[in-house]
Amino acid sequence: PQSSALLTPCGAGPAIRDEAVRFEGMVLHRGADPILNLPLNFDDESSIHGLPQDRTEAHLIAALERYGVEVEYMRPLTNYHIRADHIVLDFGAHVTAEARYLIGADGVHSRVRATAGIH
Repeated sequence: PQSSALLTPCGAGPAIRDEAVRFEGMVLHRGADPILNLPLNFDDESSIHGLPQDRTEAHLIAALERYGVEVEYMRPLTNYHIRADHIVLDFGAHVTAEARYLIGADGVHSRVRATAGIH
């Protein structure tokens, strides 16, 4: 519920929530035998939902596009430079871009985080 609430203002939250699957519980097996039945979702505040990453990203990209943001893939960031009112992004081979924000949503081995010196 918290993630969905955070994404509601941009419009992605409701779209993700509508498509997500609510997990009612989980069963652990040893071989074919169930050994533990763990109920989930004790109330509406503790519900657990799932949606494949590609579908989640599609909703996030659609929300960004409504704000005029273009999402690009396969752009290896080599460095960035913070200026007073913008950021200059270096992508190697003399390719640069300027932006007001840099969002490090590039995964567990984040190049953005590494370049910022955040470990």
